[in-house]
Order: sequence, then structure tokens, then C-alpha cells
Amino acid sequence: MNKKVVIIGSLDTKEAEFRYVESILTSSGVSTLLINTGIYETTCEADITNEEVAAAGGVTLEELRKKQDRGLAVATMAKGRQYRFRS
Repeated sequence: MNKKVVIIGSLDTKEAEFRYVESILTSSGVSTLLINTGIYETTCEADITNEEVAAAGGVTLEELRKKQDRGLAVATMAKGRQYRFRS
């Protein structure tokens, strides 16, 4: 059975750190799934994008950005990543 590590994080602020973890794992032969839970733009490509996570949480990224409510953003992205990861 092939093992896969799910890497969940805000790539808008911690892209380098998550890419480093991903590179260590993949160089060791471990498959990864990268999920972006940040609400701001990034140049980093994730396996599951922040747009997908927000939509799974019931809101668009644009709505989260406009509201400027960190608590709402964290709750929405947490809900979305759980839903998206299970499907």
C-alpha cells in the first residue's frame, strides 16, 4: 500500500515552509497531497486550491477577503478542507 501524506496549510504566508516539507517527503518516495487553506493569492500550485476549499466551506474567496474577518476565514477554510478531503 502506498502511503500519502496530506499537507494542509496557508500557502499565501508559508509557501516556502510547506514546499520544503513536500520536497523532503517526495525525495524520500512518499506521495503528498497539498491543500491550500490560505485566503490570499499565491503563485504556489496546490493539489486542492484555496478556491476549492472555500467553495466546499460554502463561501467564495472574494467574500472572505471582503469581510476581513479572520475568525470567519479560519472557520470556513477548516470546514471546507474537512469536506474536500473526505470527498
